[in-house]
Amino acid sequence: MPTPFVIVSQPDRLLRRFQQLVRPVIRECGIDRLVVAYSGGADSTALLNLFYRSDLLPPMALYAAHFDHGLRPDSQQDADFTEAMARQLGVAFIGGRWQETSHQGNLQDQARQARYRFLVDVARSVGARYIVTGHHQDDQAETLLDRLLRGSGIHGLTAMPPRRLLAHDVYVWRPLLSWRRQQLRLWLQQQQISWREESSNSRPVYRRNCLRLLAMPVLKQCAGYDPVPQLTATVAVMAQANAALDWLLDQYEPTLDLRYDPPGVISLSRPALAKLPDEAIVRCLLRRYHTLVGTGRPSPGGRARLAFVNLVQRGHDHELLRLSGVAVEQHLERVLFSITDAPLRQPATAGP
Repeated sequence: MPTPFVIVSQPDRLLRRFQQLVRPVIRECGIDRLVVAYSGGADSTALLNLFYRSDLLPPMALYAAHFDHGLRPDSQQDADFTEAMARQLGVAFIGGRWQETSHQGNLQDQARQARYRFLVDVARSVGARYIVTGHHQDDQAETLLDRLLRGSGIHGLTAMPPRRLLAHDVYVWRPLLSWRRQQLRLWLQQQQISWREESSNSRPVYRRNCLRLLAMPVLKQCAGYDPVPQLTATVAVMAQANAALDWLLDQYEPTLDLRYDPPGVISLSRPALAKLPDEAIVRCLLRRYHTLVGTGRPSPGGRARLAFVNLVQRGHDHELLRLSGVAVEQHLERVLFSITDAPLRQPATAGP
């Protein structure tokens, strides 16, 4: 296992730009401590070292959190490397290991959810409201392609926003989305900072690896230019369109008779929902209230959105959908949202 080797040099162009972009966010959000999602790979190693060198927060305000999925024989070496790097920088290290894997269903999705649950638990334990990840511009382009293959709507095609609510009191922040993968690796090499290369990254065994290793080179060949900047520009356009839909929903929301009747249950007038002028607004509404009730749960997919639209239009009493951890029920001309691991409790004053 390579030993972390760090040389503290004079501030360089990438570091100065990082400071310029990050400082306003820290001030605006009142951030006094951060949890860095640290895998040991190049991207998260660059992220940790950039925060360490930026002087925007003291080292004792940084927490390097590493989650060992235990899916590779060398995963323990990654954990050892990340702990050694954190200790060398004087940054607190918190490690975790996946104990609940069933190896059934979508293993990658299960692993991702387990990792984020761990990161949220770490953030709450140290009193941090923000988790930072090393996602960069190439990740953003690959995410857009992945969402296109999944048939995502406008919200899904916004890919990864720079900041979003991850749990009730914890946000995820991606400060490296302006940089390319190769820029970060070149910076690490110039600073003589080592990292761990995950063995599975070089094999097209997962969808994201296939997109990076196989699809991106073909797109570049077909287009005649690097497609990443254009793909990420599309993400920005989709974000603007999504913001416009949210604004439209804000205009209609006062007509929906929103109630928080029993604690943990949100209900809306079904007839008012059925009168919304466009299905895109109805789908936007599903995402908004699904997020409010089931914070941290995956957003509903295309089939789930269509099922919700049909439920609103049919108006069948006691019709029930279970959408990514959230129960949606039509009852007495009300549409109710609640988490599926709690019993649905109907509003005492339900009505049109």
